[in-house]
This record gives sequence, structure tokens and C-alpha cells, in this order.
Amino acid sequence: MNSISKVLSATDIGVNGTHQAGILIPKDPAILDFFPRLDGTVLNPRAGIEVYDQILGEHFEFTFIYYNGRRLGLRGKDEFRLTGMTRYLRVKLAKPGDELRLTRVGATVRIAVDEAIATELDRKPEGNSSVIYVTGKWKTANY
Repeated sequence: MNSISKVLSATDIGVNGTHQAGILIPKDPAILDFFPRLDGTVLNPRAGIEVYDQILGEHFEFTFIYYNGRRLGLRGKDEFRLTGMTRYLRVKLAKPGDELRLTRVGATVRIAVDEAIATELDRKPEGNSSVIYVTGKWKTANY
């Protein structure tokens, strides 16, 4: 998987007054394959992900975490999240409807936030078999 992207919601960027621990990552294998494998037998496994924004010329450190307490029979959640993104999203002046894109280039993960119109992103381009659309406004692409 070379690239994943998501249309950002107000909740993702924290402008609607709600608090959440990072952006929810769907359990869809097409999306999860982009991230490092986590050991689901330990409580809340996590992996650091260093990303690079070419426009800013700056590196950022995020955390990919599996909140798996419920799966292990404890109180808690059963969900994947990408956390530690608040500073980056503020620096980029991200707004609801913008597209967050993560792209692997060799060992490097590049990140970008592009101004986008959600309704355009929701439409599947005709004849484009290299893009897989999934729920939650996430999509994957191979280049």
C-alpha cells in the first residue's frame, strides 16, 4: 500500500468541541496494511511513526495505537487510532473537508493536508481501478 487518505471531519481536527484521542483508523485490512503491525496480545500496543511534510520541510512524530482492552476482556475500547497529530493539523491550518494524505516513499512516510471538497472525494472516478474506496471517507491508492 503506497498511500492512504482521509477527508478530515470537524471531530478529527477538534473544532467541534469534542475530545478524542487521535483519528480513528478503520479495521479494514486495506487501511491497516499501511501501518506497522501491532501485537494484539499486549494491552494497547503502539508504534511511533515519523512523518515528513515536504512543504514545511519538517518531521513530525505520531503514534499508531491499538486500544484493545475490550478484546482482552478488560474495560476499554477495541479500535485503532493515529495520535499526536494536533500540532501538525494546527500548523497546516486543517479544516473539515480537507484531505489528510500519508504516502510511503521507500522507508519515508510523507504527509500532506490538501484543501479538498468532500463531495468530489466521495465520487469514484470512472475507470480508476487503482483506487479502493472504503467507509469512513478513507481511501487507499497504489502508484
